[in-house]
Amino acid sequence: MTVQDHAAAVLAQLAASGTPAMTVLDGQVPDGQVPPYLLVRFTFRSQGADVRPDASDLVFRSLALECTARVYSVAANARAARALVNRVSVALLDWTPTVAGRACSPIRHIDSFEAPPDERTGTAYFEVVDDYRFTSYPA
Repeated sequence: MTVQDHAAAVLAQLAASGTPAMTVLDGQVPDGQVPPYLLVRFTFRSQGADVRPDASDLVFRSLALECTARVYSVAANARAARALVNRVSVALLDWTPTVAGRACSPIRHIDSFEAPPDERTGTAYFEVVDDYRFTSYPA
């Protein structure tokens, strides 16, 4: 089990959901990339006995891993960005990831905010940011 396995499950779910396929980027936007696309960044937190006593063993090793996927839905206008948000929600909300050797909780929506339009490229683009989270345990 690695954090890469957790990220790969989420990225694959987003890439495989809906038609037309969404452009899903892992962690960074390549030069010249034009909207629409999803940029996904991950954070991981091991949950020790102090946070989750039910998720540790008798020697207090951290067994639970919390994965947060921050999804940036980026499009040429606000309406298109919201349409991406809807597709992300359909793909991730309440979906239970599969990670080898782990039992995962269903994904929950944690937070959302709309970023101000970015005009650094000379053309405005809009983004909405959503945080989705799940926890995995040894199977």
